[in-house]
Amino acid sequence: MQWSFSGAVNWTAPRAIALALTPVLATAILVVAVASTLVLEPRPGQEGYKVPAILFVAFVFIATHALHLWIMGKSLRRSG
Repeated sequence: MQWSFSGAVNWTAPRAIALALTPVLATAILVVAVASTLVLEPRPGQEGYKVPAILFVAFVFIATHALHLWIMGKSLRRSG
């Protein structure tokens, strides 16, 4: 959504685009993160943190998408 200075909604994305935003963004960031673990060398003592770091990032995106869906559902129940 985009809001004006008065607080009114000016524009909203179509539902399909809004639902696809988080998974597409998560996929792009996770691909870069996994590629960086394959290409870059970890600092000494951090060798075992590759998988937990990727899992943490993935969990954050899953939680963000779940929050996004919950907010959309709440908005739809209120308006309809």
